[in-house]
Amino acid sequence: YYFTIKSLRDNVLSFQPPTPASILPPNDAASSSDPEPGAKDKDGDSHMGTVEPQALDPETRKRQQMERAINFVVQLQRLFASLIWSGKSSISPERQLAEIALKSAENQSFGQQQDIKECMDNVMDLLEVAFAGGTAASTGNVDWLKRLFFGKTRQTLIYDDRDGNLNVRHKDEDFSHLIVQIAEDLEAALDTYFSTTKVDFEGTEAEKELSIVTLPPRAKYDRETNTAYKSNEYLRYGKNMHLDRYLLENLPKVRDRRRAATEIRKKLAAAEDALKKLTEPQDNAPAPPEALLRNTLQFLKSSPDNAQHITVLQECLTQITTEIENTKIEIEQYRHDLNGLYSDMTDCEYQLHAVFVHEGEASFGHYWIYIWDDGNARWLKYNDARVTQVPETEVFSDTTGRSANAYAMVYVLKSKASVIVDTFSRKEWARNSYRDEFRAVDEVARAEEAEEQNGGDVTVAEAEKESAASGGGGSDATVGGADENMEVKDVTAGGAGHNIGPAPTENRTES
Repeated sequence: YYFTIKSLRDNVLSFQPPTPASILPPNDAASSSDPEPGAKDKDGDSHMGTVEPQALDPETRKRQQMERAINFVVQLQRLFASLIWSGKSSISPERQLAEIALKSAENQSFGQQQDIKECMDNVMDLLEVAFAGGTAASTGNVDWLKRLFFGKTRQTLIYDDRDGNLNVRHKDEDFSHLIVQIAEDLEAALDTYFSTTKVDFEGTEAEKELSIVTLPPRAKYDRETNTAYKSNEYLRYGKNMHLDRYLLENLPKVRDRRRAATEIRKKLAAAEDALKKLTEPQDNAPAPPEALLRNTLQFLKSSPDNAQHITVLQECLTQITTEIENTKIEIEQYRHDLNGLYSDMTDCEYQLHAVFVHEGEASFGHYWIYIWDDGNARWLKYNDARVTQVPETEVFSDTTGRSANAYAMVYVLKSKASVIVDTFSRKEWARNSYRDEFRAVDEVARAEEAEEQNGGDVTVAEAEKESAASGGGGSDATVGGADENMEVKDVTAGGAGHNIGPAPTENRTES
């Protein structure tokens, strides 16, 4: 997933770790015996630096965090370079990379199960720390990272104080993902998330509004995760969605619409509940009410003495059938009304880029990911060592009753999608352009070429020496292009689908 985000991929490939002295406290810089972050041993493996439990001393803790983050990016750089150049169908990440990605600085237990959100939060923390301390042109400044992954929301409280004076308070917060509750679809879940609600504030009732001040170019939506319970309930999501109605700039013209939407959803929920009672078995009954009446009528018709009872039951059946049809019409009308509330707000369009799927139970399971390859108009499924092209119907299929269902969806701004994301395809010209531009790719290429010539193993460390001696190139890289095959050969699997933690858990409580 991270590899497909072009600016992140390029920044990781251009990353250069700082010298040890630049990341140590002044008193420790001269005497430190720790290996340089990213230094290679004789086998070509990177030293991971200090990953032991953090010391109590703040400066030592800060140094360890920096070393840990830098070594993570160095390992990630090698993986990215291998994904670009290698002719292998799949590449297993080094254990050290997995260890750092799957355990935070606070939690050093590698074997402990983790939710995918925890893993991604940890990765984001590592990237921020490393790029704030690196020495490459793209490092020392993490603004690009924040612009790429973070947006800003504003919470507004409107209330009258004890003297009857109107008060308005604002609070802005950064966000990289939104955690939503299960609803009939993702947009309904977002409507609930941003709905105007009544809350208690300092002993008085306040109206709470939530809007987006700044949208990130990519937005991630997760199921709500608070308790040790996995819901397999299906959440419908679309290939495109419009976020105009959640923007702060549009708040004045959507306030009344939000209130109207809340009322319509209440009526919709009541109608859906009524339909459920009419069409599903109730109180341990063997069949729904309509079916019970039909079966009873069929039985009574076998005897002419039951004419009066048949008439009464037939009237009841007609009444229930009519009620079912009217309720269905009512539900469709409510849904039509909801869709029409924001039909004129379509400027801010996002398109689906990735879907994370979890299969299993609350305490264990398996993840894989679907990624949209925009350049070749195809969906790719990354599952362990296999990358396959799948039909779009599989990505959007109803998973009701299954243990494998979507947990997180990533959308990107449609107008900039071709710039933001790029599912790299291993066309020769694309690989060579990356080799010319990035030393890390050239080192991997040299190692593989030397191995082919010598018929033995050549480490990346040895290739680095040759690359440093010959110098590096520099040209703009553009990537893409691939033949369409169900078994995809032009894309490398880089460890997607590993069993990295427990299932997403769910909480029904409003937060």
